[in-house]
Amino acid sequence: MNRLFSILSLTVLMACNQNSQAKTANAEVNKNQKSITEVKSDVHENKDIELPIEKEVVEESNEVQETQNERAEVNKEENTTENVVEKDSKVEAPVSEKEPTEKSTSKSDVLQKQSLKDFIEKNKEKLADIQKEPTPDPKPESPQKETKAELNEKKEEKPEKEIEITTEEIEKPEPPQEVAKPNHQLFSNLLGKYVSRGDVNYSGFATDIKALEEYLNELESAKIDDTWSREDRLVYWINAYNAYTIKLILDNYPLKSITDLEGGKPWDKKWIPLQGKTLSLNNIENDIIRPRFKEPRIHFAVNCAAKSCPPIANVAYTPATLEALLQVKTEAFINDKNHNQITASSASVSKIFEWYAEDFGDLRTFLNKYSATTFDGKVAIQFNEYDWSLNQK
Repeated sequence: MNRLFSILSLTVLMACNQNSQAKTANAEVNKNQKSITEVKSDVHENKDIELPIEKEVVEESNEVQETQNERAEVNKEENTTENVVEKDSKVEAPVSEKEPTEKSTSKSDVLQKQSLKDFIEKNKEKLADIQKEPTPDPKPESPQKETKAELNEKKEEKPEKEIEITTEEIEKPEPPQEVAKPNHQLFSNLLGKYVSRGDVNYSGFATDIKALEEYLNELESAKIDDTWSREDRLVYWINAYNAYTIKLILDNYPLKSITDLEGGKPWDKKWIPLQGKTLSLNNIENDIIRPRFKEPRIHFAVNCAAKSCPPIANVAYTPATLEALLQVKTEAFINDKNHNQITASSASVSKIFEWYAEDFGDLRTFLNKYSATTFDGKVAIQFNEYDWSLNQK
């Protein structure tokens, strides 16, 4: 009886050990399968990595499963024997039998571990490269789909024709850009300092010769073009005539009369460098101002440096002041008894009206337009002698 009890106890212990080993094997298989799954997940994008052991591991796993099934059948048969054994009776196996059991491992367990180890060793470098690879950049956003209307518009668009450039278009000049105009204020400052009631302080002007030359440089540097208005041009030529006349006197000062220069004909001398040409005073007045502007009042604006000449203004002409100055200077000269004597029954006027008669048209009409005293149309007009003495102060 005791022997039978010992046999049954030993059988129970063996069954328990077998169950423990089976559970341990199952846990190792599950762990290995999880490791394989993780490795496959990490390298699924790298096609170069081979997974040769997967089939072997699966086959070994199947063998372990069969072993588990066989052991389950044995456990089922042995469960009947356990009912005989008392619940609190426990017999420990000898140490000699227990130690080998803890150290022993199944064939499938060894194969699984060895296969996994070989796989890791074989693909160690590739796995390291995968770990070093940088995280791929996010995919660029796909361009927004064009609407149907936009696609239709593109279909309707016609390719641009090639632009043909002809020789005429190449040679065609660009529209003129506005050119800087001379600073007439420079000249106005000098006139304000050295001119009083038409008399010029030439000796004082001589001390400011550099300032005058600066203004003359402004005139010489300026280039008249289509951007200049009529007023801009007329002002330019009136101021140029007066400034160069003063320069001519200063270059030869002191002298008694302008007619003492160039054999009595200083106005014909060409020495003025303007607009790419060398001009004379007569060129400025008779070839440019008179024919181009058709303005008779300019005769009371330009000054020939003589006593009988209409008094020079003590300011420079500007586009803004041109009309007002022409009007004032004309009225002042015609009504100045030093130059013109007009009554209801007589008229004795400057020689200027005789020299440039064609510019004034009907002289009686012109004089009566500006004269404070009108005279009858039947009155004979006489012309005064001209005083060429220098208009100096």
